[in-house]
Amino acid sequence: MDEEGIRGSSPEEFRDSLATTVAQRLSEGPTPPARYSYTGEFAWVQPACTLYTGEDFETAFGMPDIGRVEERYNIFVGVTTGSVQGGTQDNEPSRSVRTGCGRENEQAANSNVGSSSVVPQGLVASFEHFETEQGAAQYNNYNCDGDKKYNHPFGPPLKVPAEFSDIGDGHVCFISLGDVNPPFTFKVKQTVVELSSWNSDTYSDMRTALDVLEQPARNIVERLARL
Repeated sequence: MDEEGIRGSSPEEFRDSLATTVAQRLSEGPTPPARYSYTGEFAWVQPACTLYTGEDFETAFGMPDIGRVEERYNIFVGVTTGSVQGGTQDNEPSRSVRTGCGRENEQAANSNVGSSSVVPQGLVASFEHFETEQGAAQYNNYNCDGDKKYNHPFGPPLKVPAEFSDIGDGHVCFISLGDVNPPFTFKVKQTVVELSSWNSDTYSDMRTALDVLEQPARNIVERLARL
């Protein structure tokens, strides 16, 4: 910096201006995290980490998340069309946006630091928000209906016991993905939800998985039903 400072100001004037700006910013307090939202036909979509909360994570695993979340947003509107290969050729085209929220405990977030007897845990909620309820129903039918007309590359959906079939207002199932842990999915109005944990112990058997996922799923259903 030369003796005249910036844009003709003296060094003293520039220093005083900078100090004033810093003091003003400090007096305004912390700035909240950036929030993203959709407009138009998807303006009703709520942030994923509002629909799936830290309390849901604690209910699932009996411990808090670390408080640092990963929130995901599609920046485009997806269009799903019918497919002969998938057995959905009679479906109407549907438009949707996808959001997601990932939460994990401290042991998962800092797995390379120190040691702990606590098991690392993580749970991701993904939301496919459709423009119409028909689009959501078509998507949910393909995932969970079990109709043999649908072609599932990794096998048919895994049906849940009858007492869990009232989660949401559509079909409820686990989606077969081969060697990958199967997402737990259900529908609420115009939204199809998937809950996924990367910890294979969660899926040692279906009852164990449902013990972890049932209450967070029911909480999410209540929030989506209010939209």
